[in-house]
Amino acid sequence: ESFGSRLQAMADSVARACLARGVPVLWPAHPNPVVQLAARWQKSTNVKVIPPLDYVDFLAHAQVASLVVTDSGGIVEECCSLGTPTLQLREYTDRQEAVPTHSWLAGRDPGKIHALVMTALDNADLWRRQILARGNPFGDGTAGRKIAAHIIDWLGRNDTSCGEA
Repeated sequence: ESFGSRLQAMADSVARACLARGVPVLWPAHPNPVVQLAARWQKSTNVKVIPPLDYVDFLAHAQVASLVVTDSGGIVEECCSLGTPTLQLREYTDRQEAVPTHSWLAGRDPGKIHALVMTALDNADLWRRQILARGNPFGDGTAGRKIAAHIIDWLGRNDTSCGEA
C-alpha cells in the first residue's frame, strides 16, 4: 500500500486523467485513517469519495466501471471475472497470471499512472471485449464441482471400508 504524499500524488494523477476524459471517479476509501486523510484532500470535481463497499456492491460497481485502479490482488482477480480492465498501483504483483492480458502494472510514478489511465480509458471497450474473450486466468469457477466429481469417482473405485471384521 501507499500512504501520505505518495498516495495523494497517485490519486491526483488518476483524477486528472479521468477529468481529461470526462470520466467520473468513485473512490471507496479504505478505512485506514491515513487513506481517509488522503481521500479528504481529494478536491477534483469528478471524484466522489465513499465508504468501503460490501462485496455485492463492489461487484456491481466494478462490473460497469470503465477501469478499476487498485493495489489489491484480490480485486484484480474479481475484475478478471467481470471483464473489467485493472491498473495495479504496484511495481510487481503476485497475480502474474493477469499481466498483461487482463491487468496492467502502473507502478507508483504519477506520470506513468496518468498516461496509463488515459490509455486505458481510451481503449476501455476494446480491452473489456478482449478480457472477456480470453477468459479468467484464475479459473472458470467450476473447480469445486470438478474436485467433487474426482472424489466421488475415486470413492467409487476404492474400498472405503475401515477394516470391518
